[in-house]
Amino acid sequence: MPRLKDDQGIATVLVTAVLGGLLVLIGAVAIVVDIAHTKSQAATAADLAALAGARAILTSDSCDKASEIAKINRSQVESCELDGEDVQVVVKTSLRGAAGAIFQAVRIGDKEVTAVSRAGPPSCDQGLISLGIFC
Repeated sequence: MPRLKDDQGIATVLVTAVLGGLLVLIGAVAIVVDIAHTKSQAATAADLAALAGARAILTSDSCDKASEIAKINRSQVESCELDGEDVQVVVKTSLRGAAGAIFQAVRIGDKEVTAVSRAGPPSCDQGLISLGIFC
């Protein structure tokens, strides 16, 4: 391979290319971590909202209590259903941080993460007798 007589500055170009690649990789990792964090936050909000709704089933409107708890956790209840003593909620949480900004700028995909949770007293058909709980 012929060698160029004037190859000064080639290291600068290579270092710049490598650093650019590293920045892209770090950005991609940050987006994935942000989405995973938001998904975890949505699941937590759904669980807490369902538990609050189930606890309030005898004293007040369960869905209002579930919405209140979801709002405290930076989420919103999309649906709330009562089935006897069970409460099932669907919660949406908006993407924030790097992922939210990129999804909004590029206008691709959902900017929200959805989670579903159910809470209520245990039923006898869920194998509770094997755990020593008798119905």
